[in-house]
Amino acid sequence: MYWQNFQLIRTLIDNIGPVAALAFSPDGLLLAIGSCDSSVKLFQVATGDRERTLFGYPLGVGCLSISPDGNLLAIGAPDGNIDLWQLENGKFLGKMALKGRVTSIAFSPDGEIIASGSDRSLIDTVFAISPTQTGSEQSAGGAIKLWDANTGHLKQLLCESDTPVNTLAISPDGTKLASGHRDGTIKIWQLGDGRLLHILRGHTDAVYTIAIALVSPPVMPTKDPANSAMNSSIKGDREEESSRLRDNARESKPDQNLGTKFKNNLKSQLLVSGSGDGTIRLWDLETGSSSKTLADHTDVVYSLSISPNGQTLASGSGDGTIKLWKLDGTLLQTLSSSSGPPRAIMSVAFSPNSSLLASGSGDGRIHIWQGMGNRE
Repeated sequence: MYWQNFQLIRTLIDNIGPVAALAFSPDGLLLAIGSCDSSVKLFQVATGDRERTLFGYPLGVGCLSISPDGNLLAIGAPDGNIDLWQLENGKFLGKMALKGRVTSIAFSPDGEIIASGSDRSLIDTVFAISPTQTGSEQSAGGAIKLWDANTGHLKQLLCESDTPVNTLAISPDGTKLASGHRDGTIKIWQLGDGRLLHILRGHTDAVYTIAIALVSPPVMPTKDPANSAMNSSIKGDREEESSRLRDNARESKPDQNLGTKFKNNLKSQLLVSGSGDGTIRLWDLETGSSSKTLADHTDVVYSLSISPNGQTLASGSGDGTIKLWKLDGTLLQTLSSSSGPPRAIMSVAFSPNSSLLASGSGDGRIHIWQGMGNRE
């Protein structure tokens, strides 16, 4: 099997604080960097030179995303605003207002929708709403909203949850949205009518990151026996969960025939999640079934990225390492750029042609890794 053996080729140091978000432009020429300082910086990938700086974020940046056509850069901040910028010239286009910290932004594959997730808990931001202000526990949770990317108008409030939303991902076919929450659950939503399709359980700590890939041929491995016991232990609270969300919500259980189902489909959608429990889990997006748990990291898994060619999964962790995996869960390589104490890897992102991997760490360093041809 042919795969990319990644090696460090460049380090960017710009005194920008922990790097919370990274995104390559669709043409692969620019790298957008969001961190805990007061700006978003755009670097030229080929040279490492700074192209442009976008100011206006005194509390830092929690997330960012670039539209599939490369025209728009969306930036989410702790003050509850999503700012839209013209990527080509750095022109500010306007903002969309939320309540609480903006934790995640995702463009739909056609670029028409921006999905946002929020966290209104006081422990995370001074802009949050206290539960005592409204008398409702749900005010300390979060929301998922869908926005018109062309006008900035709110299209749909997908849900308001009693637990903060940490991360979002839209499926490659544009039909589903996955949300990861502080309580360790993942929810799968049908875009369009907003139906809640699945509640995925298995992580024992907050879900910080989600990635979804269209895989062909199917690569999901066999069922993880440990997941069966985990799902059995949480059946008792299903009725309460369903009443809070939607009547058609249902618990997702391991599927004994998962392998057969994948073999019968030419293409399947694989969801990968990373958690504060230090594990990565692989899920079938269509059925909500979990098939494998990867437990090679020794600390929080903060970030995941699947290469656009569908060959490789990258995971960044608080243990200071980046791990590269096949999409069946086979570990390929462990990357570490520090000879001293571990520095948490807060963000990872593949370039559009899958040949480069960018990583951002807690000390403000951005590393660029290049894939070198290798054959097993």
